[in-house]
Amino acid sequence: MSGFSFASSFFLLPYLLYTIPEPEDFAGYCGQAQETCSAIYYTLDACINPTLKTILKVAEYLVAGIELFHDWNVDMNSPEYIETIAKHPFAVREMAKQNEDLQRLKDAKTLEPKLLEWLRTTSHNNGKSLIDLS
Repeated sequence: MSGFSFASSFFLLPYLLYTIPEPEDFAGYCGQAQETCSAIYYTLDACINPTLKTILKVAEYLVAGIELFHDWNVDMNSPEYIETIAKHPFAVREMAKQNEDLQRLKDAKTLEPKLLEWLRTTSHNNGKSLIDLS
């Protein structure tokens, strides 16, 4: 199987539309699946046409999908909730990585290829997803 290319994403877009569940199907996780498929669609679209508008569409559908999974019975402003999120290993690791990235960008006078390559490759987790790292 050949690797992913931006050109291949152009050909995938029409087929992805057929994978999105019907809006009338309210069983199971249909809403979440619709938002996820839309996020994937717009991610591929952003690969082809990397504009602010297409990238914001990705974020819009990701947020909508996450909100559908959110437990609305939790008070997100409670100190216990905030502390739980802030101390979670994924959040701690992500904040440390973001701080390191921001510091390197701040220290850089120009965006050299070496720095861009470092930013692109330093988030690898030995082929594991975040779920596998827990």
